[in-house]
Amino acid sequence: MAETIYSLEQISDWQSALMDFAKTPRTRFSKKQAVVAMIDEIEAALEAHPYEQVAEKLKVLGLDIAPGSLKQYVNAYRREHGTGPVPTSAKRSRKKAKKKKPETKASNGVGRSAVSVAARRTSQDGEALETSNSSVASRVRKAPDRTPDGFLEIAEDL
Repeated sequence: MAETIYSLEQISDWQSALMDFAKTPRTRFSKKQAVVAMIDEIEAALEAHPYEQVAEKLKVLGLDIAPGSLKQYVNAYRREHGTGPVPTSAKRSRKKAKKKKPETKASNGVGRSAVSVAARRTSQDGEALETSNSSVASRVRKAPDRTPDGFLEIAEDL
């Protein structure tokens, strides 16, 4: 089979034609591309109406889209561009990250005291396995014979 050879003039013509074509606006869109093209208007509608009503309005106008798909496309756009309200799942993730661990309560048998440092884990012999950076953690010791697992005992001089 013979290889086809193209002239520099042909290539130059094709390049010009492609540059002209690239300047023409897009005329066909997928549903996702249509949502992105109308994102400002959709965001404005979502400020006053739920996804179900906005999707219904778009169906009346000719864009057959389910509320779930609309929500996916809008949230994907928001994630990619860092705009608009934060999706609910991202809010939950932030809340979990911000949520502090509850303070550990400990008792030495005489009085109770709250400790706001990470607990020190001990082996069965009472030997330290892991400690926190806090100087208070070095005073915390586990008394397995008097307290159930997961509870700490603190020296009274704290």
